[in-house]
Amino acid sequence: MTNSNKQLKIAIVVDDHLDKPNGVQQHAISLGQYLKKHHQVFYITSRCQRSDLNNVYSFSKLLKVRFNGNYIHTPILIDKKALKAFLNIHQFDILYVLTPYSPFLAGRIIKQMPSSTKIIASFMILPNNKLVDLSIRLLRRLLIHSFQKIDHFIANTDNVAHYFKKVWRLSASPSIIPATIDLERFKTVKSRPYHIDNRINLLFLGRLEERKGCLDLIKAINLLEPDLKQRLVCHIGGQGSLEKQAKDYAQKHNLTDKIIFHGFIKEADKPGFLASADISIFPSRSGESFGISLLEALAVNQGPVLAANNLGYQMILGQRSDDLIFAPKNPQTLTKFLEKWLTASEQKRQNILNWQKQHINNYDLETVVGPKLLKIFDELTSK
Repeated sequence: MTNSNKQLKIAIVVDDHLDKPNGVQQHAISLGQYLKKHHQVFYITSRCQRSDLNNVYSFSKLLKVRFNGNYIHTPILIDKKALKAFLNIHQFDILYVLTPYSPFLAGRIIKQMPSSTKIIASFMILPNNKLVDLSIRLLRRLLIHSFQKIDHFIANTDNVAHYFKKVWRLSASPSIIPATIDLERFKTVKSRPYHIDNRINLLFLGRLEERKGCLDLIKAINLLEPDLKQRLVCHIGGQGSLEKQAKDYAQKHNLTDKIIFHGFIKEADKPGFLASADISIFPSRSGESFGISLLEALAVNQGPVLAANNLGYQMILGQRSDDLIFAPKNPQTLTKFLEKWLTASEQKRQNILNWQKQHINNYDLETVVGPKLLKIFDELTSK
């Protein structure tokens, strides 16, 4: 017997709030919007002030903490009464939990689910350092009573699957389903509003923090030979704690006509910003478990997508490592890598664009990622 034609009631659980434009939030929201075409979807979270989403329910306040190279928000002061009443009203067929999760919100929800609800945990991260690794190992102990109820595990990469199978002592390897977003609006963008003609337009999009490597990119540009430097302009999209330092460095080294700081790029403007690139560069130093931003740039496909060598980016671009992956934390190495692309032949550039155009299809929400997930839903609810 199959339930493929039955409309399911699905809850996507995100401990952090849904207002941030980070990869986890983008993935959760895009996945929910896709699933709504087939099933009834709810978001359960700590906080959400967005007006463009339906069926969003919040049940806690948030504490901002530094974790795995990012600032995240963890739920505190749970409204237990409201949460219990909500769960009593809604009998979910599927609970889809972004993992690792907090014992205070997602963990509490899992423990209150009846056996008829099938629970899926979706692992999204790898530890950035030994302290985070220890935290994840300790978290397993806190979650032992809830994650024993989980029916199926998913990981967004092989590395994430291997790590959690070992550290959380799972009896079976998680299914591999890549994280993604709705890439169609990036594939179909036509305008290049930030592009400056007669220049090679480099582009960085991300937080201006040490881990994201923006300052490494600016230093690498400064080390270029004058004739190459004269040919380019670099667009910097993002805000963060290093913004003043980055601007001061550009001014001190006479790069103000080569480096343009655009500030925070709104989600609606992101496709046009990425489409303005002749070369996109993601020099993140560490801590990338995946790379939603790489998928966006690949989908636009206006130029080569270059990225620093870390596990998350390797999983996406590893098939063309020699062409697209460079060593992190080293402006001199990045300078040489840039020189290679600034002087590359049109044939080499076109070969990479052709590969990128095909490769991004592996992350398509409508034809690959979504159907894989629906198949798991069907198998779980048919038992």
